[in-house]
Amino acid sequence: MIFKIKSRLVVALCYLFILALVLWFGFNKKQSIPTRGAQIEQILAKMEARKPEAQHNPTVPQEGTCSICFEKATHWLPCGHYFHVNCIAKWLNTAMSCPNCRRHPLE
Repeated sequence: MIFKIKSRLVVALCYLFILALVLWFGFNKKQSIPTRGAQIEQILAKMEARKPEAQHNPTVPQEGTCSICFEKATHWLPCGHYFHVNCIAKWLNTAMSCPNCRRHPLE
């Protein structure tokens, strides 16, 4: 009888321990991973626009074509590919990479 009570107590404590681990790691994971929306906002904030005074500067990329809508674009990702802000925002909701080189835009 005593053995039966002790074994149930051990099983109950094991379940509580496992539950505590699951809750602890699940909670920490949610805090440390930014949401997709937050990542997209960071990427769009990092996109650079070509300024008129930089037109003849060889270190600044010149105007390019948006690889999504194929119209002229003046904003580029850190990898150097051009996009309109609205075009790349829609793309990033689908895939968190540059459509041309597949590089993560925050790298």
